[in-house]
Amino acid sequence: MPCGPVNDVAEAFALAQAIGLPAIVEMAAGVRQVANPIALSETPVTYRRVPPALGADDAAVRAWLRDGGGSQPLPA
Repeated sequence: MPCGPVNDVAEAFALAQAIGLPAIVEMAAGVRQVANPIALSETPVTYRRVPPALGADDAAVRAWLRDGGGSQPLPA
């Protein structure tokens, strides 16, 4: 069972910076998000799209839930 200290958000970002990991990614339009903590040499992480605005997918999610939800994947 892995064990270690439990960090709050500020401590997690400070630790990432201390060991040389990028903690924040700047996206288009000034959107900042948490960087992927896994670095793969053969298939590096790419950040192609900004996350949707709060509530932008509400109609699609509600329709998905109304139409059976878990029996089919969410629309892209």
